[in-house]
Amino acid sequence: MQSVLGNEYRVHTTKDIYRSSHIDSTVMCLKPGLVLLNSTRVSKKNCPKIFDKWDKIYFSDVAPISDVELKHQKQIRDPIGYKLESLGFATNLHDMSSPWVGLNFLSLDQKTVIVDQRQVSLIKLLERKKFLVIPIQMRHIYTQGGGIHCATLDTVRESKLESYF
Repeated sequence: MQSVLGNEYRVHTTKDIYRSSHIDSTVMCLKPGLVLLNSTRVSKKNCPKIFDKWDKIYFSDVAPISDVELKHQKQIRDPIGYKLESLGFATNLHDMSSPWVGLNFLSLDQKTVIVDQRQVSLIKLLERKKFLVIPIQMRHIYTQGGGIHCATLDTVRESKLESYF
């Protein structure tokens, strides 16, 4: 990734905190000096050294997957997936995102975040930290395989490039 981005950006790698693609459900830099960490994956013991001097919010109280989404998965996605497989196609329709997708939200700026409205505990926590929280409804966040941050296009920001570290 560093070779693609060039010298203008620095790529920071992690080790032993998460093995898959949704790092944004594990580590979310909220603003310079403040990071939200999924406490089921990151602890004081394995927290990346780059965050040593940062304030850390360890959080794990995400809302469960809703019955509506579980029903949608079982009654719609699974049968379509089985039919596709019977026709010889590979599919990931049987896969659902974990409840940790609830930690996947979008930071608009250093004061404003967009969060799934079901994540009441997370919303309250962010509001206590003085963030303006915009709750939105994403009905099929778990069955689509990603959260708000994953479902957005690149954001053009009216700010300058700055290092948080």
